[in-house]
Amino acid sequence: MGRPIVVGPGEGTAIPFGPVIKAPSELSGGAFTVVEGLLPPGASGPPMHLHRSHDESFYVIEGTLIATTPDGEEEVDAGAYVFFPRGTAHTFTNRSDMPVRYVGIASGGLDRFVAELYAAKDNAERRAVVERYDTELVS
Repeated sequence: MGRPIVVGPGEGTAIPFGPVIKAPSELSGGAFTVVEGLLPPGASGPPMHLHRSHDESFYVIEGTLIATTPDGEEEVDAGAYVFFPRGTAHTFTNRSDMPVRYVGIASGGLDRFVAELYAAKDNAERRAVVERYDTELVS
């Protein structure tokens, strides 16, 4: 039996301009990733996209996240949870004047995808990362 792994407040791997990785996929043998995110007032998440190999979800701790799919928008208030199954085009925004704090949970190595995407130096590198992680930008 192993010992529990505790990642305390302020701990984790911070991605510049992105979430803090609280549980990298390596901790779960590649099964899932957990991130802590903060979306400032008026900020948008990534462009509309879909993951063919990853499920993605958000539990909102504070504020109201606007979850958008091609079918419309849903307000996800504090205490609510939204799940985007793989293959579902999605994005999210914060249209309020208060920050949105959330916990993101994703299957597979989505933490590696996010880290590589934020580290990409130009659009060619970003496109290569998106392709490598079986993700598609949706217009």
